[in-house]
Amino acid sequence: MGLLLASRKGGIPEVAVDGETGLLVEWGDEAALVARLAWVEKVRMGADGAGDSEGIRMVGDERP
Repeated sequence: MGLLLASRKGGIPEVAVDGETGLLVEWGDEAALVARLAWVEKVRMGADGAGDSEGIRMVGDERP
């Protein structure tokens, strides 16, 4: 399962909970989108000391 990164627009916030089932940014907020993408890359690379995918598992990744 992949990581959901979406905007808070329309019905998306009803099916995706920020920090639990996905990562949400405000519609049109390019800086917030860039920051979320940078966070995902940091977690993926293990730069925060949490391991290679700890933060991604936090939002529903089912891989072992």
